[in-house]
Amino acid sequence: MAKKSLDLTCGNPMKQILLFSLPLVVGSLFQQMYSFVDTIMVGRLISSEALAAVGSVSSLNFLVIGFVGGTCSGFAIPLAKSIGAKNTEEFQKYLDEAHEKNNLTIYCHPQWSSTPPRYFDKLKGNFAFEIWNSGCAIEDDMDTDNGMYWDELLGMGIKIFGVATDDGHEMYHHCKGWVMVNAENNVKDILASLEKGAFYSSCGPVIKDFYVDDENVVHIETSECEKIIFQCGF
Repeated sequence: MAKKSLDLTCGNPMKQILLFSLPLVVGSLFQQMYSFVDTIMVGRLISSEALAAVGSVSSLNFLVIGFVGGTCSGFAIPLAKSIGAKNTEEFQKYLDEAHEKNNLTIYCHPQWSSTPPRYFDKLKGNFAFEIWNSGCAIEDDMDTDNGMYWDELLGMGIKIFGVATDDGHEMYHHCKGWVMVNAENNVKDILASLEKGAFYSSCGPVIKDFYVDDENVVHIETSECEKIIFQCGF
């Protein structure tokens, strides 16, 4: 079934805005219901001390989510102007501005966004793209394994890393894809390791050791997994 997109630049503005906002309102109500039920469960089934502990970190949780959400909303304004003007090539200057400020950018859910690999020539500077996205995988059965997509990008000479992320719009999206970074526990070192590729992405198995010996034989030690496939040639 083809995915139907909503073009907010066409038709009756009020109708389009209402159609766009209604799912957001419903999602917000469900999120509030989740918090309400969570409070009841913790208070009744664990203890009042546990409930107090949850409440004591709610401000910190709101601070982090608010900061990330505000940053995304601010960055969305110039991008929305470009989309409305049908000028997708204008995106690059916003990417460049983000990179000049030492930010790392990731291209999200390329399959869900219907973005073919050739479009990456117009979106330069992303250090990685999502090879797995939990939200898209669970809700739409998309972006579950963008390995072939990755191979095509590498074959085109585009050096880019693959990351597994949650895109956690809902709580049940969380903790199903993550990135393991070889770095000290501080932001500067983590960002530096991400930029140079000192990490791996996973949806479960842990890579405990990996190296190539003097005879070019690959050695790998992992936690329990179904199979290991080596892909090379780029």
